[in-house]
Amino acid sequence: MAHDSNRSGLVRLERGALSTLAPSTTGWKTIASASDEGKPVSRTVRVAVSRQGSESEQLSNIRLPCGVWWKLGSSVPWVGEGNAQCNGALRFRFGSGAASRTLVCDLASGEYVVPSCEHLYVDAVRYTPGSDAAAIAALGLDKPTEVQAEVSDGAASDFTPMICTARSTWGVGGADASAVVAVPQGAYAFDLYSDSPIGDANAFEVSPPGALRNFVTQVCQPYGPLPVVSNTITVQARGAAPSAARLVFFVR
Repeated sequence: MAHDSNRSGLVRLERGALSTLAPSTTGWKTIASASDEGKPVSRTVRVAVSRQGSESEQLSNIRLPCGVWWKLGSSVPWVGEGNAQCNGALRFRFGSGAASRTLVCDLASGEYVVPSCEHLYVDAVRYTPGSDAAAIAALGLDKPTEVQAEVSDGAASDFTPMICTARSTWGVGGADASAVVAVPQGAYAFDLYSDSPIGDANAFEVSPPGALRNFVTQVCQPYGPLPVVSNTITVQARGAAPSAARLVFFVR
């Protein structure tokens, strides 16, 4: 028995209150859904993000980072330290029967493939860790964001990777500072990138697994994304007050 009345939709997301480090539980808006009892199939979700509904202002090349606002044990949220930081997230709630999963990723246009499921809900949210309204307006991020989504059966052969980006909360701090960050659900790999000019960036040790990301000497050992082997990641800065850094998780 199929229930497909909401396979496409559009929601309007406001910037939200400043200095907000996590989306509110009531801030999520469901855009589209699909339900086919007894017929689990892969789904493709086509998402378009735009300002004020204008095709000319589509944010196809702009990604509102998801951030990591949830905590696990001694972990800390990495939601962004910039005064103009604006975040957003897509959420996919899906499953079959009583089993269900949730995946979150950056709010960005694309075609996302969701594994085989009977039911699927596609949600979106915006929230604003930044505190400078003028700087946010100068970037055009104070405007409402419209998000359209359409669910179709089957997996697209050319799909958009689910990426969960989290800027560090480090702006000031002592030498050799460290942080523990909780891993998103469904993350299978991650890497750490610098948000600062190379000459001013720090060296970081990341574990597990053990890895070095030295953005001064451009030495990365081992090179490339690292496998997720734990439910938390420890980032240890080596040197002066840590510069901003960006954790990127690859999700499926």
